[in-house]
Amino acid sequence: MVDNFVSETPPHLPTRVREPILKQLLHNGKVQSLIVAGFLGLSLMACTSHHAQQPPEPVPAVEPTHKDTRTDKLIEAGRAIRVQDDINMLDTTPLGIDLKYSDNSTVLKIRQIQNTRERILAAIGFLDVETRKRYNGDTYACNNYALDLVRLIIGNSDIGSRYNTFTGEPGVLGLNDTDWSSAQNIARIDKTNPYLHGNNLDWWMKQYGTTGHNWRKVTQHDLDLLMKTGNYIGLAVNDEDYLRTNGVQFGHVAVIVPDGGQSWGLSQATRNVSFRQPQIDDPIVGKPQQYNFYLHPISPALPTSTEP
Repeated sequence: MVDNFVSETPPHLPTRVREPILKQLLHNGKVQSLIVAGFLGLSLMACTSHHAQQPPEPVPAVEPTHKDTRTDKLIEAGRAIRVQDDINMLDTTPLGIDLKYSDNSTVLKIRQIQNTRERILAAIGFLDVETRKRYNGDTYACNNYALDLVRLIIGNSDIGSRYNTFTGEPGVLGLNDTDWSSAQNIARIDKTNPYLHGNNLDWWMKQYGTTGHNWRKVTQHDLDLLMKTGNYIGLAVNDEDYLRTNGVQFGHVAVIVPDGGQSWGLSQATRNVSFRQPQIDDPIVGKPQQYNFYLHPISPALPTSTEP
């Protein structure tokens, strides 16, 4: 449900690019070819330019120098528990339409994992950012992947793919929640409940995330201390002032995740990587003037059923 009241939007929202898209949507077990009559705005495309021809993002300056075997195994365990319906969902749900978790039995299994590190790494494996088509198309997908992952772990109360322009409340819209073939409907939703993306997520966090949705902005020192506990998941988000001051036309979002031991790393799309450990001159954590870090506590695991 959307609110018809429109308040002032963040001043740094990029110019909208309207382009028709043809998507394969999975609906009631059948794949249907639908031409989305509306045009999805640029707010859908997290790490992107406002030009139709998007410039490539720079490659990371430093990649991990070694593989973390334990972490890799826990991520692979998340891939292994998927069923074909999960893979179909990840390969056919277009960007901008939220993945449905509420009645997904595999997602329930992940949310029942007691160890928080193992739970997050299983979720990373489930989404499989390096392989699945949702994150490997022609459009930058960093915000879509980041919000898919964080939402799987903490639910919908404190994060979504959108926010209400009147209340700031996060929201989600799945395949069956609205008429995606109606351009008028999509335009109305985009106006009152725009997407969260690399250029406005820092603004939303400061205005709403840290004031009513249990997000905590931290310094890099506190980031190291808190992430080592394994009790938090986080987002590294381009600083809104940095983007505006430097004329940067696209922002970036990465997920901060605990690994299988006593450390942490980054998981992200666009520069698609399931997990990498940060380095001293890392392109994200090594430039704190460009990125802000927000952490959210991880709730206890969901109970497992004791019924026969």
